[in-house]
Amino acid sequence: MIVILFNKGIRQSLWEEITLLFAKEIFAKEILFPILALTLNTAFFVFLLYKLNLWDFSLLKDTIFWFVGLGFITLINVNKANDINYFKNFVLDTLKWTIIVEFIINFISFNLWIELIILPIMTMAGRIQVLAERNIKHQAVKKLMEYFIAYFSLFVFCCSLYLTIKQHENFLSIQTLKTFILPMVLSLTLLPFIYLFNLLVKYQSLWKVLKSNIRDKKLRAKVKKRILWIANFNINKVVSITENIAKPILLYNDFSSEMIRTVSEGQYIGNDKK
Repeated sequence: MIVILFNKGIRQSLWEEITLLFAKEIFAKEILFPILALTLNTAFFVFLLYKLNLWDFSLLKDTIFWFVGLGFITLINVNKANDINYFKNFVLDTLKWTIIVEFIINFISFNLWIELIILPIMTMAGRIQVLAERNIKHQAVKKLMEYFIAYFSLFVFCCSLYLTIKQHENFLSIQTLKTFILPMVLSLTLLPFIYLFNLLVKYQSLWKVLKSNIRDKKLRAKVKKRILWIANFNINKVVSITENIAKPILLYNDFSSEMIRTVSEGQYIGNDKK
């Protein structure tokens, strides 16, 4: 990285991304509030695990790694969840590779000074990669971060796997069991939060669609109430309404509950029936 940073273009782009990260992204309410909500959600379930004697301060490092890894990444990608299958796949992935990889990596404790270096570097690299994806001028930075994260993660994994095999006699303990189940439990308890947060995001998108298509505030409020009654907590229906409601409103001037119920199933109304 030091050698590559001698390239003026990459160095300038990297500095712009870091400045953007601290000046606009981290302290923006759109980012700060979801992170705060995720923190409170995680803290609540960690407290419950503590009361059940399934968590202690020796698991703090594992919890932090899970939070800045799977927890944070899931949060920033929440808008990709457009149907219930996303959450089913999330559970399956959690029960497969995520637990195994996190368990092997977190089972081995490196020296404190090494971990204090690793954590901020990986967090910063991941964040810079996400920001660089938004600007075509910064694709060199994006590619640099992708290679860095991939090779660095592979190196850490190999070191952890080697030390785990070498210290296999330490596996058979209650503490090891707690370390193993922690990422699984935290991931499963994350599901309700992610689902509700994603539902909120989807409703916000739908309200924007209604605002651009229904100028009358009272009528828009009535349509919102009907949508909430019909779609309620069903993400599939909210997404379907968002994608299909503009046509019946603009072409057929239809704001009825029957129309909303129809478009929630992914169908148009009016002349499309003929």
